Amino acid sequence: MGSTEGSIDNARARRRLRRKHKQLLRTAGRKPYLEPQPSDGSSDEVDACGEGSDGDACELQEYEHRFDTRGQMRPLRVGTKEAFEFSKDPSHRAAIVLIRAYGPSRNLLGIKLEIRSRHIRKALREVIGTYPSVSFHTSGCISVNDPPMCLFHYRLELEEYATHCGNPLAKAHINLCLDYVKSSLRQAISAFEAGMGAEKGPSIVHRDLWMAFKPGILIYQRINNTDVVLRLLRVESFKWAESDEVQVWILTAERIDYNGIDYGYIGHTINIKKYSGYKLMRELRAFPLECHPNKEKIRQNLARRGRKFVSLTGICHRFYDGIAHFYMDPSSTHTTKFNVKHRVMIDCKEFESQTNLMHIKFLPYTKLIETASKDHLSLSEEELLLCCHEVQGFSLVWRRWATLHVDNISEVQFNADAFDQLVFSEEKKNLIRSLVNQQHEDGAGFDDIIQGKGKGLVFLLHGPPGVGKTLTAESIADHTKRPLFSICSGQLVGPAPTVEQTLSRLLSLAERWQAVVLIDEADVFMQERTLLELERNGLVSILLRVLEYFEGTLFLTTNRAQTIDSAFRSRIHLSLAYPKLSNGALRALWENTIIRGCAGHRPRWLKDEFLDDLAKANVNGRDIKNIVRIAYAMGKNSRRKMKAKDIARGLAAFQAFNKDMSGNGETNQ
Repeated sequence: MGSTEGSIDNARARRRLRRKHKQLLRTAGRKPYLEPQPSDGSSDEVDACGEGSDGDACELQEYEHRFDTRGQMRPLRVGTKEAFEFSKDPSHRAAIVLIRAYGPSRNLLGIKLEIRSRHIRKALREVIGTYPSVSFHTSGCISVNDPPMCLFHYRLELEEYATHCGNPLAKAHINLCLDYVKSSLRQAISAFEAGMGAEKGPSIVHRDLWMAFKPGILIYQRINNTDVVLRLLRVESFKWAESDEVQVWILTAERIDYNGIDYGYIGHTINIKKYSGYKLMRELRAFPLECHPNKEKIRQNLARRGRKFVSLTGICHRFYDGIAHFYMDPSSTHTTKFNVKHRVMIDCKEFESQTNLMHIKFLPYTKLIETASKDHLSLSEEELLLCCHEVQGFSLVWRRWATLHVDNISEVQFNADAFDQLVFSEEKKNLIRSLVNQQHEDGAGFDDIIQGKGKGLVFLLHGPPGVGKTLTAESIADHTKRPLFSICSGQLVGPAPTVEQTLSRLLSLAERWQAVVLIDEADVFMQERTLLELERNGLVSILLRVLEYFEGTLFLTTNRAQTIDSAFRSRIHLSLAYPKLSNGALRALWENTIIRGCAGHRPRWLKDEFLDDLAKANVNGRDIKNIVRIAYAMGKNSRRKMKAKDIARGLAAFQAFNKDMSGNGETNQ
């Protein structure tokens, strides 16, 4: 009997619902859903939830899922007093179904919005397309968790879509959805709009922070005093188990980085912890770029930085001036910060192979921007803003890897005249220039002409200190516009296998970068071998063996050419002796160095008589450089240009120091 009465009640309810829906459709100017409508055959006209009539009723039904006395989850239509059994899709006629799920202790577990209307689903697919944690292309209903972030973020676009869709019923369904958003978020929207229009600037409360962060927008963050722009992927909340309040908003964003082969997107996470009351957007750890008071300037600066970042594709020789984070231990991610001002090599690919650090990992399911050359890489203006602000490089002075700031990188200003200004015979300079140029142009083919087992070009420069041996290597590197890779013998210490491994690694880098290599004070590696010093003999053998396979340009300097092992003779292509500087050479060095210290201009006080007096001083080339540096510092400290009296005072200070060190008043050459 009870079953029969229930069936009658259900039938009456269905008739009332059908009459109500017919009335709605007549108002909208459409035929009732019981009468089939012509279709253009598009897939959007096919109902994905099941029957063609599913979700056609322009209404929102509310259900509560609660546990009964037997511990089973039961659905309860809001407004009824008891749970009732129904079909698989009990609310299939409603355009939207709101479901609140409660736990055994009657605590609210969550709220879900099921969108069944084919009109709303079509609008969401076309207007939003993709959104984190929401599938718009499912064959069934579209489920949206509370709060309905995607509907709020695209509410204006959906309103525009409804206005121009040309379908009164679709417009009614979409407006029903938007009405729910406005109703359920009434207080939050009111608070959000009030904060955005605040007189002191856009502000927001922590609870409603998600409203300002629409996935896909550009967000601004300050990292290590550097402007950074990222693209927001999603916003997630973190709550304590027994609390409804959000403790932390987690922003997941992406930016573009380079691993030495491809450009791609890497992830970046920002946590915004709970705070009280309203807070200015610009005071948050990250906020939408559109809320930045200087957003246009930020865009211009970051676009320029992005273009520079792209220009560093592959292997690049650059100058760096600023803070660098050095990896003192290649196996550790710990870095030490130093302020440096010298030339570096940018080589992200080699950094990944030379260190044991955590390498760049691109986000899965994101498109790689493949490039074989920076000339073929084309990024949009927005992508340029997203480019990373740091690159990995190698210090040619410290011979260590470091993280470098893109803004501090500039082109190398080569001194093209340095080699011509070298105080050396023109014949020897021409010989060096010819050999280096041909080695640079022909590479391995040079070995067919020059005697030697290896394919490289090896020079031996010998003579007393300060006569220009090191300067020769430096100036030839600038003349050929190639990096100078200096290796100090003090670097090569330890057991023979370790020394060989270190030397081979450094020379391998030099070959890769086509650098001019300078091993200064190489005496310990070149002295003649004896039967009594087996350890030093091992070092000599190491250098001989490494030179056998070296294919670049190498300069060796020594003060004791007479003690060189005979085995080096076949490895050295050209040996140049540097005698003690004559008065004429010293005079020329004084003149050139002082002019460089005066920004390339010859000062009026630099007379011939003054230069003649300076040339009589018992100094070498390195001493002259140090004296002029002292004079330059004195002038700068007094906020004026360098004067003759500064040179005289610097020379006097140097001579006094030399006298104290030597004990007999003679310069220690």
